[in-house]
Amino acid sequence: MKTNALIFALCLLLAVGSGVAALAAGNQHAIAVRGWENATESLDLPYRLPLAGVNVDLLQYAPDELERELDRIAAAGFTWVRQSFLWEAIEPEPGAFEWDAYDALVAAVAARESLQLVAVLDGAPPWARHVLAPEHPFAPPASVSDYGRFAGAAAGRYNDSIAYYQIWDEPNIKLHWGNMDPRPAHYVAMLRAAYTAIHDADPTATVIAAALAPTVETGPDNLSDLLFLRAMYEQGARGYFDAAAAKPYGFDTGPYDRTVDEGTLNFSRWILLREEMVRRGDGTKALWGSNFGWNHLPDDWTGPPSIWGSASVEQRAAYTRDAYRRAREEWPWTGGLILQHWDPDAPPDDPLHGFAVAPVIDDWVEQGVLPAQDGLVPGLHPADNAYTTYSENWQLSDLGADAVIPNPESVTPEQENRITVRFEGNEFAIPLRRDDYMAYLYVTVDGEPANALPENREGEAFILLTSPSREPEMDLIAVARGLDDGPHTVEIVHRPYNGDDRWPIAGYAVGSPPDRAGYDRARLICAMVGGLALLGAVVTGIRLPWRRVRPPSPQTLRGALQWLIGLATSLLVLVGALLTWGEAVPALLRRDPPALAITILTAGVASLSPVFVVTLAALAVLFVLIYNRPVLGLMLIIFWSAFFMSTLDLLFRLFATVEVYLAITVAAVAGRALVEWARRRRGGAAPARLHVRLTGLDWAVLVFVAVGVLSLAWAEYRSTATRELRVVILEPVALYALLRVMRLGRRDVLWLVDAVLVTGGAIAVVGLALFVTGESVVEAEEGARRLISVYGSPNGVGLYLGRCLPFAFAFTVLPVGSWRRALAAGSGVVMLLAVLLSQSRGAILLGLPAALVVMILLWQGRRSLVPVGLTVLGIIVALIPLSVVLPRLPDIFGDTAFFRESLWYSSVQLIRERPLTGVGLDQFLYWYRSRYLLPEAWAEPNLSIPHNILLNHWVSLGIPGMLAAAALQGFFWRRAWRTYRRAYHADRMALALVIALAGSMADFLAHGLVDVAYFSINLAFFFFLSLALAHRADVGFADHRGGV
Repeated sequence: MKTNALIFALCLLLAVGSGVAALAAGNQHAIAVRGWENATESLDLPYRLPLAGVNVDLLQYAPDELERELDRIAAAGFTWVRQSFLWEAIEPEPGAFEWDAYDALVAAVAARESLQLVAVLDGAPPWARHVLAPEHPFAPPASVSDYGRFAGAAAGRYNDSIAYYQIWDEPNIKLHWGNMDPRPAHYVAMLRAAYTAIHDADPTATVIAAALAPTVETGPDNLSDLLFLRAMYEQGARGYFDAAAAKPYGFDTGPYDRTVDEGTLNFSRWILLREEMVRRGDGTKALWGSNFGWNHLPDDWTGPPSIWGSASVEQRAAYTRDAYRRAREEWPWTGGLILQHWDPDAPPDDPLHGFAVAPVIDDWVEQGVLPAQDGLVPGLHPADNAYTTYSENWQLSDLGADAVIPNPESVTPEQENRITVRFEGNEFAIPLRRDDYMAYLYVTVDGEPANALPENREGEAFILLTSPSREPEMDLIAVARGLDDGPHTVEIVHRPYNGDDRWPIAGYAVGSPPDRAGYDRARLICAMVGGLALLGAVVTGIRLPWRRVRPPSPQTLRGALQWLIGLATSLLVLVGALLTWGEAVPALLRRDPPALAITILTAGVASLSPVFVVTLAALAVLFVLIYNRPVLGLMLIIFWSAFFMSTLDLLFRLFATVEVYLAITVAAVAGRALVEWARRRRGGAAPARLHVRLTGLDWAVLVFVAVGVLSLAWAEYRSTATRELRVVILEPVALYALLRVMRLGRRDVLWLVDAVLVTGGAIAVVGLALFVTGESVVEAEEGARRLISVYGSPNGVGLYLGRCLPFAFAFTVLPVGSWRRALAAGSGVVMLLAVLLSQSRGAILLGLPAALVVMILLWQGRRSLVPVGLTVLGIIVALIPLSVVLPRLPDIFGDTAFFRESLWYSSVQLIRERPLTGVGLDQFLYWYRSRYLLPEAWAEPNLSIPHNILLNHWVSLGIPGMLAAAALQGFFWRRAWRTYRRAYHADRMALALVIALAGSMADFLAHGLVDVAYFSINLAFFFFLSLALAHRADVGFADHRGGV
């Protein structure tokens, strides 16, 4: 025992250690990928901009020097030149502007197409400075309106040359705020005034908020960049800047220092600002790095030390190269990443010279420090970009790209409109505008079908432009995954013959996802070790003497608990007496005719009354009836599950009628059990126990439910999946559970059989009446009229009545009592006629023949060979005249078969992409019509299920659901066979029931080859009714020994 205890403790310790290791691995992975965003997975990103830029002071150069330096900057590969436009120099007196110096540098930069200016509007003139800092060159303006007018004047003058304006610099530190304490509210007022004025003068300009200095201080002299940005949002700044900016200096560590903390200054720090922007709903705005770099001062430096840390010559080059690489791969939200500084105009002993780029740029170019680009880099890109070419029939605008069809009447299958995109990355996606229309795009990557898209029969990868909801949507469609780093070429083809489009292409997305291999490996190892350790703990724990462990039982707690139980018992006994009125109601309801009459009358009132109070009163009466005779509730559930589209009045319209009656029945049965428990306890007798031993079928049902619940985790449309879980799994299983725990006798089970026969007959009679009057029929091929009864499809009639007809057959051919045989025969005739008039080929050619063959095999036993042969021959012969009367019947290779085969092909494509989980409950419709619908099958887009029993379960519940469904079948047939062998010579009633159940399940399997076998409310309820009745047949109709 000591050895087992030691092993148990060690296994538990190992399991806990594995869990801790898994959490640690997850934490390390989270640190490694913090700030890393994949543009192929989210549209909450800005359009990607070129990265490389440099801060400059171009006013220090003579004209020839200016040309030389700009040539060097452009040749090095920079795009952004960030230049201060000093208000003090431009407007020294109110309204007197001196633009000459800035006109020259703007013209010089504009002459080089690869360069773009970022104009920093900074520094107030003496006449405009704040009253508390009249001598400070960077004092904030006393009047934000004056600053706004200056910003508007600059934008009006340079609207043809400058597209990017930055509003002030470092307003979060005292040094750049007139030596006054920073005031976010004042800065936001400046930002608002400047933003409005700039956009009035140039609506297309981009306004960048001030670059915030990196600091960990919390005031009053300096305020951390994160706290200042947060305060800006709280002051209402969100609508007054197009991009934010930080200064991600590296200080003393390299760019791959992944520490992200408010108290740490490093290159990763600006991730905090990005996270704040996302929290505030500004994920689509870029975050610029207005100043960054690593400082290197020579060994003989005699000036003040660098406040930005230090790095060697080699480190500086390597760090800069890696910084650009990291920003390119991990941070698609980055705007320009601008080095500090090309050639500082500062005193010789200023440590700012340690950032100078001009002296080392030639070495950097040779070493490849600055990023080179030969395609779209990771990030989100507009449709109109330098690396995308369009054939002649495309038009571009701010919306994106749209194919033009010059002459729609002369479109041919060979006509194509092409797009070619070059990119560098591991993944590619397309942001698409999709809507309620039909059009296709065909995509190849490096000449091969795009690996993240479904393929048609010709092996072409395609994108369907129909939205899942058939409403206008912007969807990010993954095109390719798992590629090498590139470069790659994407070819997109639009064929007008397959439908027109409506500005579908909004841009392109390139991804470079983090490497998860190490993390996934660690998780797998932890899971394996932890699982084995838990298994060892269970195996050894079973052998430990747990009975020796006694929990504490304080007397006070016991006394209080007994008092509460006594009080509850008294209340329950009182409720039971009120519900039964002594024994008058049970005595009345033990007689079948009054019980049925009262139930039918009350249910009719509840269903038909237009007055809510009357409906509620009728439901209350039904509760009392079901409380006293629970089988009545089961019969109502069986009946109304067939009419699942019906609802009760007012508040109950949110639920189908069958759901209301199921809830009432569950409540009545639970209440009855509680009252019985209370009566026994009050009378001193031992409380009755629930003697239901879980069987293999019960466990399979529980697993099926668990898989259904788990499937919500991967369902994209959660609300529809939740409803489907409720109506086709949880509620039918609730019916199964009721039948398993309730105390039902022979007569009760036969009443349930009668309910099946009456329900099937009612569906048939309603259908025949509507067919004769022509009120509810559909026109099929060649004008053939098809019966649909209360369902929206004729196949729905065949599916449901195909489950009921075996009961009619079994209870007609076997001696089970004259009136029940008459009921079975009569309902069977009308049901068969309704199925024939529905012209459901799945029912007539597959489901009913399979059911008939199985039932004859069981009915005749060893003598079944001849009857089965005659039955098959009779079916074949009968089909000849039926084919004349029912013209749709022989057309088994027509349009329906074509669409069914196309549907199956598309379903297999879906399964290939999601083999383990499928897409979830009630998700197929949305995925099918928006992703997998083949062009040739366009006429049938709204199919909610693959119409095959295997595919139905696979796409909805994945491989686990398919295995659970197979287990349900295995346990059902095993139990049915055992019952059949015992009942064949001993109990004709039990034999009739098991033959009916076997025939019904055979119809389920055969008809399910080509249609919906389970995933409909009426069929799901019937399926679990069949499973539960298999248990009842197993006890030979003797009163169930267990139950409530």
